[in-house]
Amino acid sequence: MNKRALAQQDQAAQTLRTRKMSRILMLMVAILLSASAIGLLLADQMLRPDSFVIDQLKIKGRFAHLKPQDVEKTVMRYRTGNFFSVNLEEIQKHVELMRWVDKAEVRREWPNTLTVSVVEHKPVMQMNDNAWVNIRGQVVDLPEYSSQKPVIKLNGEADQAKGMMVKALQWSKRFEEHSLSVTEVSLSKSGAWSLRVRYLDDIDAKPDEFTLLLGDDAIEQRLTRFEQLFDRRFRFSQERLIRADARYPDGIAVKTRTVVDGVSETTGSIEKTHWIEWADVNSPRSFDLSNINSIARFRAATST
Repeated sequence: MNKRALAQQDQAAQTLRTRKMSRILMLMVAILLSASAIGLLLADQMLRPDSFVIDQLKIKGRFAHLKPQDVEKTVMRYRTGNFFSVNLEEIQKHVELMRWVDKAEVRREWPNTLTVSVVEHKPVMQMNDNAWVNIRGQVVDLPEYSSQKPVIKLNGEADQAKGMMVKALQWSKRFEEHSLSVTEVSLSKSGAWSLRVRYLDDIDAKPDEFTLLLGDDAIEQRLTRFEQLFDRRFRFSQERLIRADARYPDGIAVKTRTVVDGVSETTGSIEKTHWIEWADVNSPRSFDLSNINSIARFRAATST
């Protein structure tokens, strides 16, 4: 076979391959166009408001303050679209804006149901005079709420609420071992801590309370020293604390009043102020400061 014949044969084979590839490409294009058309048709059907209609709504949760009907009204107000196009995040956002809602979860259930699970706020402490702190340490506005049992009140900045709540829980449990109850925890803008503490063994209709000043540093050391002093000096004494200032490195200033037969004197009682040194916790030295206006003057008078 000569060269011309071979060239013609190769050209014919190349033409056949080209035609075959063209047919394959045309078939693939046709398949893609068909799939796109079917996809568009399905998408149109899925997104049509009158297709895949949501006609069932489930509201789940333990409700003590919320009404499920109110949650349902909020969901229906912001539920737009059908089963596939409904905006779950939008519904969740508005449900969580409801006053007593801590968090919410919204999900679809095939073929026609929307389920909304709601968790209510659980107030554990009061924040200042007009707000509450929930179990996660978030400050929430619950103006109509009042607790049926005593709760600790926190006084301070809202962004410090979680840390204050943790401290309050720790200190409350700690003070119970000394027959005391923490009623208030305060944190100033400068970082100084102070507590309001109640006697648990008091039989008065209005139990005795006192203020404990801790300052802004060495808090644990000051608390430990106070606990030791309280157990040895004041826990079973007729003297009731009114104020205890533990911010000093070498002692504590306390203001007391006398208790008679388990009841605090209210008429003609004499309040006393003491300076108690930490030098010996087991038998601390005590100085009556009732006639001295300040510890600073007492130190100046005794240091010369």
